[in-house]
Amino acid sequence: MVVSPGYFELDSIVQLSKTVQEVREYFNPALKIMGHLFTMCDPTINSDMSLRILRQTYPDLVLKTVIPRNTDLRDAHFNKQDIFQFAPHSKSAQAYARLIDELFHEQEAA
Repeated sequence: MVVSPGYFELDSIVQLSKTVQEVREYFNPALKIMGHLFTMCDPTINSDMSLRILRQTYPDLVLKTVIPRNTDLRDAHFNKQDIFQFAPHSKSAQAYARLIDELFHEQEAA
């Protein structure tokens, strides 16, 4: 699940987790969440606190990779390109590359 900094965003993760648990209970016991991806992170107290709360609440489910807020992402979307085409050396492109490595490494270990 993707989550960005903020009270309502964190509250939505709680609600979605309850929904996933209900789906697991009634329809699909094998359903599992790969993790929570913290995105649109900027160097603020709000972002730091939100990430800390998320990691405390779901210690085994928060992905290590954090995607920073970056104008390159918005500009890439506006130009109908992915971040790797638009700004391959940007902090966001590097973060998404780390995310890909993290997710594929998790898949191989499972």
